[in-house]
Amino acid sequence: MLNKEPTKTRVAYNFELEFPDIPFTVADFKTIEKYKTVSYITLKKRVNKAIKEGELKLSGLKPAARGRPQLLYTKADVNTIVSKNNSTADQIS
Repeated sequence: MLNKEPTKTRVAYNFELEFPDIPFTVADFKTIEKYKTVSYITLKKRVNKAIKEGELKLSGLKPAARGRPQLLYTKADVNTIVSKNNSTADQIS
């Protein structure tokens, strides 16, 4: 038998979820290498918890080509305006 070390594909418990300063969706986290193995529902629950604690706020909707629009979130201390026609965010200083 070969003694191979098992590869870890699971994220450690109580991992820190770092929120970006620009508007983001929960699905955007799946494109980050660090969070690829984390399930969508875990990310969604962490975002909901951050909203309840006042760390994040809901900033609008991102229209989808097909399917439901996705919710956009921002940090509570960052002021942004979300354009309705092209779903881009402009930073206010």
